[in-house]
Formats: sequence, C-alpha cells, structure tokens
Amino acid sequence: MYSKPMRKGDRMVEHENREAVEQYWRALENEDFEAAKAELHPDFVEFFPQSGERIRGVQNWLSFVTNYPGFPAIAVRRIVGRDDLWVTEAAFDYSRDGSTPYQVCEVQECRDGKIATISAVFGAPFEAADWRADFVERD
Repeated sequence: MYSKPMRKGDRMVEHENREAVEQYWRALENEDFEAAKAELHPDFVEFFPQSGERIRGVQNWLSFVTNYPGFPAIAVRRIVGRDDLWVTEAAFDYSRDGSTPYQVCEVQECRDGKIATISAVFGAPFEAADWRADFVERD
C-alpha cells in the first residue's frame, strides 16, 4: 500500500506533491469539493483506521463528501512532509461554532503529483488530567 519512493533529489516532484496537498486542504476549507477532487490520484483510497472503513475511488470520495450530513468547518493547523509523504494537522468542527473541534491527523501519500492515499485519525476533545497540571502548559 506504500507509494513508490520518488528519486532522491527530485524537488520538482516534491513541490508538485506539496502543492496538491495544500490545494486539497484549501479547497476543503472552502467546501469546494470539485477543486479538492482535482487533487486526488485516479487510484485514490482513503482509510479511517478507527472505524475500519475505506473509501476507494475518486467518485466514491466525492459522493461521500457531498452527501455528508453537516460537513465540518475545517481549519488546517500545519502541513509537513517531503517527497511523497505529507502529514496534515487540522481541526474539524462538526458543530460549526468552535465549541467541540475534533483534532485530526491525516497522512497523505502522493503519486504523480496527486494524493493517492489518505489515512485519517480523529481525536475527540477531552479534559486534561489534574495529575499532570504541574508538568504541562495549557492553550
């Protein structure tokens, strides 16, 4: 399931991959699903490890997002990566009022300048434990 590594030193491909990932997220933030779809590889697959689900194919992905009841407001925190492997941290707010955003980490593997696979892990908000108050900083 791993994408073929790009040739070492091929920064043009890395730039294309980063652009695809950035444009994909920009489109999702604006709920422009057709623009997001344009950044997906024809053999696209998205995995949800927590539920064991898989979306196979660009058309199935488009049907999924356009039929999603209450698509969340998305705010990308950061995108990091290189070569064919990129990771995005984002907040998905299903209430759309900022009250309970899920923290999301998505691993994107690119091929041919498009996103070929995504593995999306969702973290629900939780209260910080009192025992660690002396060791951590709070937002």
